[in-house]
Amino acid sequence: KDSGALWSDQFTKTFTVVYAKPPVPQCASSWDDDGALTLVVSVPPPASGQVAATSAPVWRGGSLAGEFLGTSGVIRDSIAPLGGVVYRVVAVSAIPSTSEVQHATEEYGGACWIFLNGGSDFAHVAKLRIDPAISIAPQGIRVLQPFDGRPAPVEFMSLMQYDQLRLTGRVRDSGPIAERLSSWQAWQQISRMPAPICYRDHLGRRLFCSLSVDDLGHSVSPHVTISATLTEVDYAE
Repeated sequence: KDSGALWSDQFTKTFTVVYAKPPVPQCASSWDDDGALTLVVSVPPPASGQVAATSAPVWRGGSLAGEFLGTSGVIRDSIAPLGGVVYRVVAVSAIPSTSEVQHATEEYGGACWIFLNGGSDFAHVAKLRIDPAISIAPQGIRVLQPFDGRPAPVEFMSLMQYDQLRLTGRVRDSGPIAERLSSWQAWQQISRMPAPICYRDHLGRRLFCSLSVDDLGHSVSPHVTISATLTEVDYAE
């Protein structure tokens, strides 16, 4: 805004307004058995010269992991990378003015599972022990490109590159047969869900895929056998 009407100095055309900011948020995080990360956020009461926070969005990279109104809340990130991740928590006042903090989580230290999340908010989980056979094949898209002066198009690989994963392994459960059956049912349900399915493992891979369960067996012995193919798909969080 032109400041000519505010000061007698005719050459002054800009000015800066410093707004009071809300307190810096505080964070704590923990992992659960399904590989989901729970982030507890609280914004302290405003001190002298500060203003109260009215909301706090939580960002994971360029993706909004969640948001709550008020000064405290809990965000459950179902598809957090298992290798640890940095969240950016922003306290927003009614002015609006902001203050933020970055929170680096610990790596997932639970049982060695491979996690596949699907469904609404990726809340449905199917798990596979991390000792299965895993093969990964890059799938480049081949297209025919016509060029002037050539009698026929030329085949080349496009810039679009996808990965295809092949999984074969067991879900080992202990306990009553009902608990073992629940793992079989979890895979049965996720096999019927549309893409994207989020694949995560302890090697740091995190892919959004289309899932095809080729074989799913369950018996009275304490394991469920799985054979599945996953093909990477385009997905913007």
